[in-house]
Amino acid sequence: MNDTERLERWNFFHAIALLAAGVAAFAADRTLVTALVAAVSFVVLVVACRDSWTPTGRFGPANGLTTLRLVISLAAAVSADFLAPHPVYVLVWLAVFALDGLDGYIARGHGETSLFGEYFDKESDALFVLLLGFSLYVQGLLGPWVLIAGTMRYVFVLAMHFAPVEGPQREYKSSWARYIYTGCILSFIAVYVLPPLPAKVLALAGTVALVYSFLRYFHWLYADRSVHGASVR
Repeated sequence: MNDTERLERWNFFHAIALLAAGVAAFAADRTLVTALVAAVSFVVLVVACRDSWTPTGRFGPANGLTTLRLVISLAAAVSADFLAPHPVYVLVWLAVFALDGLDGYIARGHGETSLFGEYFDKESDALFVLLLGFSLYVQGLLGPWVLIAGTMRYVFVLAMHFAPVEGPQREYKSSWARYIYTGCILSFIAVYVLPPLPAKVLALAGTVALVYSFLRYFHWLYADRSVHGASVR
């Protein structure tokens, strides 16, 4: 099994595991369930790909930074099960978000870009959305609809796996997807400091925009494969 097959297989089972964990977490009203499953899944990824972390063979500072983002996200989400909402969460989530993008820059600077790093980064981003949404939900700031945004990536991974096309599956990357992702994340984080009504309106707008972007992906995946983008986020 080559690196691409190994990572795609992990990605597929990771999506199933996170969706199942999300259902269990919703039933238990606890983010901890999702955090534990995600942590185990990422450990499996790191161990399974230990021979291809980077071209140099070492884990590298870029993957280390992604790990730091992942750990902070998991810790913040778990704490939301036990602590009341507080503006300090704004600083924590913003710090994680601000570090996103630096890992890719560092990897390129050190000549350590890899397929593992790409998957590690983009799936950490996807988990970030899911955990942030769950934190807002369990702390009573937003309704269960906020969880839709966090599940879209995993639904898309499954749809990509079963898409009726031949050849390797590649993800379509649009020029505006990053802006929608950024807007959605910032709208969620702002909920911690805004009054309830504008906070809910802003977060709902961010959710709708993200869902719309994924619907365009689904259309590309099943109806219009004429545009081929890089398999990055």
